[in-house]
Amino acid sequence: MQRISFPLPTVERLTYYLRTLEALLLAGRENVSSEELARLNGLTAAQVRKDLAYFGSFGQKGKGYPVSVLAENLKELLGLSREWFLCLVGLGNLGRALVRFKGFAERGLRFVAIFDKDPKKIGTEFYGINILDIADLPEIAQKQKIEIAVLTVPESEAKSVYEVIKRSVIKGVLNFTTASLTSTEKIFVKNVSIVQELESLTFYLSRNIVGGR
Repeated sequence: MQRISFPLPTVERLTYYLRTLEALLLAGRENVSSEELARLNGLTAAQVRKDLAYFGSFGQKGKGYPVSVLAENLKELLGLSREWFLCLVGLGNLGRALVRFKGFAERGLRFVAIFDKDPKKIGTEFYGINILDIADLPEIAQKQKIEIAVLTVPESEAKSVYEVIKRSVIKGVLNFTTASLTSTEKIFVKNVSIVQELESLTFYLSRNIVGGR
């Protein structure tokens, strides 16, 4: 797997920029300055220019950034110019909500399989998607060309399930459990803890700190 040569928060900000650009496109805008793009995202113009400079030169002096061109470039950078096949591992309440969320399909992110260990769920369907045994994940992932696993199992099962994922062709894991998983040479892991996000939010609120990303 290629080594990262830019700060990870930069990638997260690219997603903010893309959504802003798409809103500007709907409003009929042709160009946007780094100052306006920064203001709409609660950042500084210097930060916007620095983030974009990691990936090339997109602006035109005196005109700013062409909205449609920059939006397409960001889609390409974020890998959104193609379709990605996903699997959900662990069909609990959170997993059900994620599978139902239409925003994934709009970005070319499509759930094609669900894995669980509950015998009562295995062999049935949810939202038109087959529920399969976790033990079969490596074989099914290869057959269905699944590249991303979304992990919503209990914390106590996260590491053992990750060991199964390591034996598959899956390249990325979005981990919603509170267990911290580590990337390997072949798999990129993004840990997303809702509890930790809320804890950081209460830190700011308890100190009356507002604004910013």
